[in-house]
Amino acid sequence: MKIDKEEIILLASLLHDIGKLSQRASKESLGTHAEVGEHFIKALKSFWEEIVWIEIKKLVRNHHEIPTTKDELILQIADKLSAIERRQEVRERISSKQAALVAITSKIKLHANPPTEKYYQPYPLQIKKEILFPTEKEKVEEDAYKTSWEKFFESVKRLSKYQDCDFVTLYYLLKKFVLFVPSATPWEKDSQTVPDISLFDHSKITCAIAACLNKLSENDLSLQEMKELVKILKSYKEEDFERRFNSLDITKKPLFLLLRGDIAGIQKFIYSITRPEPEKDTRKTAKRLRGRSFFVTLLTEVIADWIIRRIELPVTNILFCGGGRFDLLLPIAAEEKIPNLLSQLNKWLLEEFNGELSLQIAVIEICPKDFLDLSFVYQKLEDTLAKRKYKKFLEISETNDFFTPEKSVPLNVCRVCLVSQVKDNEICCIQCKKQEEIGNKLPKIKYIVFLYGEPIPKEIFKEELKRPVEVTFKKLGVYVYLVSEEEIKTFCSCIDNEQKAVIYVLNPESDFILENLLDFKRKGKSISFGFKFIANAVPKVLKEGINVKDEEVKKGDILSFEEIAELSKGAKYLGILKMDIDYLGAIFALGLKKEEMSFSRISTLSTILDLFFGGWLNVICRELTEKWIKENKNWQDAFESLYYILYAGGDDLLIIGPWDAIIELSYKIQQDFTAYTSFNENFHLSGGICFVKPLFPIQRFVHLAGQALERSKTCEVKGFNEKNRLTLFDRTIKWSEFKEVFNFAEKMISWIREEKMPRGFVYFLHNLEKETTLMWVPYLFYNVARRIRDEKIKAELIERTPVFSNNNSLRIITSYVSLKTRGG
Repeated sequence: MKIDKEEIILLASLLHDIGKLSQRASKESLGTHAEVGEHFIKALKSFWEEIVWIEIKKLVRNHHEIPTTKDELILQIADKLSAIERRQEVRERISSKQAALVAITSKIKLHANPPTEKYYQPYPLQIKKEILFPTEKEKVEEDAYKTSWEKFFESVKRLSKYQDCDFVTLYYLLKKFVLFVPSATPWEKDSQTVPDISLFDHSKITCAIAACLNKLSENDLSLQEMKELVKILKSYKEEDFERRFNSLDITKKPLFLLLRGDIAGIQKFIYSITRPEPEKDTRKTAKRLRGRSFFVTLLTEVIADWIIRRIELPVTNILFCGGGRFDLLLPIAAEEKIPNLLSQLNKWLLEEFNGELSLQIAVIEICPKDFLDLSFVYQKLEDTLAKRKYKKFLEISETNDFFTPEKSVPLNVCRVCLVSQVKDNEICCIQCKKQEEIGNKLPKIKYIVFLYGEPIPKEIFKEELKRPVEVTFKKLGVYVYLVSEEEIKTFCSCIDNEQKAVIYVLNPESDFILENLLDFKRKGKSISFGFKFIANAVPKVLKEGINVKDEEVKKGDILSFEEIAELSKGAKYLGILKMDIDYLGAIFALGLKKEEMSFSRISTLSTILDLFFGGWLNVICRELTEKWIKENKNWQDAFESLYYILYAGGDDLLIIGPWDAIIELSYKIQQDFTAYTSFNENFHLSGGICFVKPLFPIQRFVHLAGQALERSKTCEVKGFNEKNRLTLFDRTIKWSEFKEVFNFAEKMISWIREEKMPRGFVYFLHNLEKETTLMWVPYLFYNVARRIRDEKIKAELIERTPVFSNNNSLRIITSYVSLKTRGG
């Protein structure tokens, strides 16, 4: 397959520093990283066509030499603009083979000083604690680089012959194998580079910049201007660089655009569904909730993907995508296209979702000098976006036909979303049916496929139950399929040679390129491979003969809300947990010093946080489920998860579970997040929990959990708002108080079960909170003496008088004990 000249510069910029991985993996000196990178390209001679191989090899070899061609100028400008972010400071000089990547989370500073530096080992990306959680190991473990290099090289070789679709695959291979590899290390003799930027993020941003530069005309950026830019950028380590750089006309010339998109109305869209009257089982409702949540995640990715495809840019130019938001790096030449693209998208969103979802876009011009102070750019971008939110559907509302009335408006509306129109006697609309179908399929899927072209004929899959779910985005030119392990081969065989497909492995545990799928690529099909981490834990039944609420649940079913509540100890309630990261906007805008703000660092921080909510959250749910099953052996191997993740992404989550288990989950998430973010006090979560009966209206319990979260985030202490708290039972406590409060609550439960404390004493303590005078102290002592016989328990209750004086703790303890000791 012939590769155009534009793709050559993209490949060279993506792989320009790959020699650093090979260089550090070898015990011998192999030369400069540019020379070693050339050897890597040479070793893959059969991978590319000869002319492509020659050009890429030359660009990689010469990316630090005097540029002689336009492509070399583009690569050097992109590399140097990306490298401006590297910080120099006096620190211990360490060999490139030994220096580990500094965790970006250990460098954030807001209201507290950051901790000592933490580090990642350069192993391939996997959702494992030893890989994702930073440690104090400053030096690389023996053979860590060798492991990553050999697996990366072997994975590339397995692709056989290069096709244009393989660019996406190479991008994800780099993400897997060099995400935790530093792009530069403190090996210099004098001032050393801080190794806090990953090789993946440096390569990604270099490629994104090169892709934009390659789109510029001679009028946008002349060859002479490119030479001038390269000359000044080569001196970026010199002391007087910033003053000289900012004084040049070329550095003040807008060359790029930073576009931020925000899908408005997501929370309301996901949770504003009702349960139709005929439906008493909440199983369908749970599927719709999960389906809606996943659909919004897909929608965000599809829109970001559509915009870069329309401007003919690679995947690297999606700097961030998650939580209903995305950031794109675009060439200045794309500026005039954006209003039309936004108009098309909002017109489509209005037609599809009846105004429930809309897209706001903010665009900021970027000059080369802005790479020295991206904090200003991001602040301006966020301010612009905030103003756009007051102008919903502005582009299409100004058209002449926007207010043209419909000839007739049917009165029948969907009983689930209460928005879309339906035909007579139908309960729900097409969208709600599709979202229920998505929710039903999600626990069974292994792959997500983006197919560009015509959809796969449904009749190919004869059995409806074994048919991939198709999510149609026809007007955006893509069909998304949710495919199980059993369906993938049949699906790939149906892809036409004229179509393009990207196959994402969902939550891969090891290598994500599978030989049986590569066979289809080798037969001429245009298939790319990638991976995604999505928090998808659900209480899926794993074996036959499981009885909940005296009713048998089939293998493969997802427990309903009533069945989840039935797994609670004591009262049969659901717990609804809502959490998010405190001060996240400030962390991105102000957490790094002015000279540290860069696309790569922001990209790294976004990726790290996304891996926690998208990947590690599944591990937390699994670990707590295994612990629960050990304590309740009659449920051995009964179901996959105790918890139902309705939404997790970006920086927040919503999870349903048995009420007592959800409390334990909240603390485990907070504890793991603290370790995951380097024990940096500038990172913390707030949480809110509400407890409801299983048939409680969804909109209401989401609202109540949201109110509890808001209370945690606006808790007033000595006149100041403090976050980093948990609200439950209508009371708020610090996370630092959690263990003490619930350990004592469990102790009281054991006293009640051993009949050393009457259950009525709990109600006495519960009502004691209402006492507003100091008379509650003698009142407490009197009741302890009168109602408790065990002297040790008496002494412990009296000792805890200071704790009881904290009404928040007392209400939480008594409410917890009361619910957990309630029968039936």
